[in-house]
Amino acid sequence: MSALANFGLAILLGLTNHFLPGLIGTTSEAQFIGEVAFPLLQLYIVYKNPVSSLAYVLSRWRGVNNKVYGSIDLAVFWINWIVVVYLWVITPANEKLNRWARNKWLWEFKKDPLMRFAAEEKKWKWPNEIAVITGASNGIGAFVAQGLAAKGMKVAVLDVQPPAEEVLKDGPNITYFECDITSPEAVCHSADMVRSTLGQPSILINNAGVGNQATILDLPPAKVQNTFNVNVVSHWYTIQAFLPDMIAKKKGHVVTVASTMSYVGNPTTVDYNATKAALLGLHDGLNLELKHVYRCPEIKTTIFHPHWTKTRLIDPFVPALQASGAQIMEPQQVADAILKQVFSGQSGQVFVPEEHSCTMPILRALPTWLYEWSRDRALGA
Repeated sequence: MSALANFGLAILLGLTNHFLPGLIGTTSEAQFIGEVAFPLLQLYIVYKNPVSSLAYVLSRWRGVNNKVYGSIDLAVFWINWIVVVYLWVITPANEKLNRWARNKWLWEFKKDPLMRFAAEEKKWKWPNEIAVITGASNGIGAFVAQGLAAKGMKVAVLDVQPPAEEVLKDGPNITYFECDITSPEAVCHSADMVRSTLGQPSILINNAGVGNQATILDLPPAKVQNTFNVNVVSHWYTIQAFLPDMIAKKKGHVVTVASTMSYVGNPTTVDYNATKAALLGLHDGLNLELKHVYRCPEIKTTIFHPHWTKTRLIDPFVPALQASGAQIMEPQQVADAILKQVFSGQSGQVFVPEEHSCTMPILRALPTWLYEWSRDRALGA
């Protein structure tokens, strides 16, 4: 139901309650409808949309002041009043403060009194920007590379495998550089090639990732090392190669593609879980160094936490996920979120889907017993 429809329906329900007693009579069934069922129906409707909560409170305010409603109806009213305050005051204020903090406390009050940070996007001229992305031969990275190139941006793809033909269809906008990102020498060489061929990059997207399906005891040391090299250590090499130019220009954006497993892990993917948790620590540390060591808060940083996404990485888990009814996203959905954030010109912490922005941090903040119980339930224990 649309917000406008919810708004109108809530007003209608609120006004109808004024005439309800005369319409339904005074029998016990009628009283139940008027005092219990009808208010609960109103509560369900306003719960579906914050606009409806506001409409409901406004339509009922006079009746509450005149004390003409029953106890259940009053309870519904005050619940909606709390919803209105939370959704229309606390939540927007919290989001504004979060955005301010993520953008390293950069805010010009006179130019942006409402804290929209819209001016950040205008600082970027996309046809003049150069982006580097790792792991873009397929999957999420390939869609991101195509989206950046569609804006006229020059895109350098660092990968051990060449991108598929459809990724390169944008011609000169996407350039492939064969690079083993687990080798610091190879990354430095590729960085020099990117600068000499395309220019100095202003955007770095660390997207490459690998994983294994095995228990801690069964996973060979070589595979553990490779997972950490690709998923974590390579970020050091690419940041060391490209960040100095960004600092010199006081302009740049470092994007880290992590996972919801930064917050919660799963059995038989412990190596992957550990690397994604490490990326959250790397992101936090990079933010602090940009502000307090390099004195360069102008550089943007974003970390992404996508949930299960249909890539080759999760192929072994797809049957079990489908059987459990878990949501599996398309790579394009995650890529669209990355592109939206990059084109906003702002720093951020983005969960895909968005509802996990509340559930994942809250889950980690639960008391130990409740966290362990919820994880055991989720895993079918």
